[in-house]
Amino acid sequence: MATIKDIQTKNTMLFLSNYTDKLVIDTKEEILKRRKREYATRTVTTQINASGSGVSSISKTTTEDGFDVVGNSYLEDVDEGTKSTKATLTDLVRWVKQKPVKFKNPRGSFEKITPKRQLALARLIQKSLIFNGIKRTAFLTDLVENSYEKLNGIEEAVADDVVDSIEDILTASGLVKKGEKYVLDTKR
Repeated sequence: MATIKDIQTKNTMLFLSNYTDKLVIDTKEEILKRRKREYATRTVTTQINASGSGVSSISKTTTEDGFDVVGNSYLEDVDEGTKSTKATLTDLVRWVKQKPVKFKNPRGSFEKITPKRQLALARLIQKSLIFNGIKRTAFLTDLVENSYEKLNGIEEAVADDVVDSIEDILTASGLVKKGEKYVLDTKR
């Protein structure tokens, strides 16, 4: 006997697969956008993907009941913000090198960035992350909220699946077909 889980949802799944593919593309574009973030000492306008690993971590996965967009946990921390966070010195030195970070001397001119200075800056960043956390950007939250309008039309895919599976739905609900009608199966 068919169950509700046996109902075919090919139209709905195709719609959701296409929706998720577009969400992956939009997420990667959001990560590459320059965003303004204000801190106590300065304002920074950079990409969230400054280290390069954000975009490459974004992908679509198939789940038991649909699809998910996955990426590294740092992106979620940047989206939501954190009160405190830990990062290794190795990761922070790599981030400082990839960003790239520029040093100004007291006269306002840029100075050469030595490995010793990079390590010193990474230590300062590490302390700041522990005490101050990460500033919230809401880039993922905004993206998801703005993508809901792209779900318009899913009701047609669901309706098509229901029409295609109406006999299975009725049978799973305890009805049996007698001629052109469905009646309650009292032998259950």
